[in-house]
Amino acid sequence: MNVLFFNHKMIKISISTELNAWISIHEADDLVAFIKYICQQHDIEIKIYNDMIQMLNDINKINIKLKAINIELKVTQTTLNVVWMHLQKEMKKKNMIIHHLEATSSQLSTSILKDQFLKSIKLFDSSLFKDSKQNVNNWLFWMQNKLKTNKNHFSIKEMKIAYVKSWVSETMIKHIALRMRNMIMNSFLEAEEILSIINKMYDDFNQHHTTQRQFLKLY
Repeated sequence: MNVLFFNHKMIKISISTELNAWISIHEADDLVAFIKYICQQHDIEIKIYNDMIQMLNDINKINIKLKAINIELKVTQTTLNVVWMHLQKEMKKKNMIIHHLEATSSQLSTSILKDQFLKSIKLFDSSLFKDSKQNVNNWLFWMQNKLKTNKNHFSIKEMKIAYVKSWVSETMIKHIALRMRNMIMNSFLEAEEILSIINKMYDDFNQHHTTQRQFLKLY
C-alpha cells in the first residue's frame, strides 16, 4: 500500500470515518501537523468571517447615512423649489412694476415734450406798477395780454394771482392786501379780479386828472 505523505494544502476530510482512516495510515507527527493546520485554518476563517461581518456593518452604516443624506437632499430640493417659485412671482411683480414705470415715464416724456413744443413763447414781463402817476391802462393791457398769451405757463390760477401780485409795488398792494388773504370770505379767486379792482381804483383817478388838465388848457 502506498503511503500518503501529509500535504495540508491537499487534504480534505469531511467525516470522522475518513479521519480515522487517515490516522491509521499516517504517523502521529503528521496528525499533530494536521491538527495545527486545522486550527490555523479555523482562525483564518473566523477572522475572514468577522471581517466580512464588520464590512457588512460598515456598509449598513453607510447606507443609513446615504438614506439620511438623500432625505436631506429631497428636503433641500423642495425648499429650493418653493424659494424659486417665490422668486419667480416676485420677479414677475417687479417686471410688471418696471413695465408700468417705463410706460408712465414714456407718457410723461411725451407729455413734457408736447408741452414744450406747444407752450407759447414767453412774453417779456410788465414793469412794476408803483403809483397812480403811471398809465394804468397800458399796464393793465400788458398784464392782461401776458396772462392770456402765456396762459399755458401758469398751471394753476394761484400762479396767475401770485404773478400779478409780484408786479404791484408794496405801496399799491396795501389797497388789495385784505382780499389777498386765504381765510377771508371774499378773497381773490382769479387774477382778473385783481386787475379789475386796480382798473376801477386808478383808471378813474387818472381820468379825473386828465379832465382837469384838459380843462386848464382851455384858459
